[in-house]
Amino acid sequence: MKNFLTIVASVLLSVLAVWFLLPEMQKYYAQKGAPAVTVTQQPAPEQPAQTSDTQKKSSTTKTAQKTKQQTARPKNNNQNALTVKSVSLSSIYTRYSLQNNTNQTISSVMVRIIFYNKNGEQIHYEDENAYGDIAPGLTKSFDDIRPSEAEGATRATVQVLSYKYK
Repeated sequence: MKNFLTIVASVLLSVLAVWFLLPEMQKYYAQKGAPAVTVTQQPAPEQPAQTSDTQKKSSTTKTAQKTKQQTARPKNNNQNALTVKSVSLSSIYTRYSLQNNTNQTISSVMVRIIFYNKNGEQIHYEDENAYGDIAPGLTKSFDDIRPSEAEGATRATVQVLSYKYK
């Protein structure tokens, strides 16, 4: 029985260590510019030979697509480039998700997290860097360690302060 409890305690400590260290490791790798995960891209399948008229149309289409990509506008004019999709609080972390509504990668995101008590009154705020890139059209989640000043918070909101196109 004693060995079983020792094993369970070891596993729990290992899980907690990973849970606490993983966000810090991601931030470290994001600051260094090194990928935390390496992704390999498969080559595109070969296309059949095209006629000269088709090639001209394809070239024009590709030029138009490049022009669209350079503008990096939101897909829908009613949307912002970055949208806050969700915000949740745990006893240790504040987790939020940001969606990239453009056709370019967004990086160097600065957000303001505002904490509220059970009466709806603001009790604290933090300006944080959301380390990592957000690919076009995708949503990415971020975890920040919850500050001790926000201990009594029951709700939080996130505002996007600034970002850059990569």
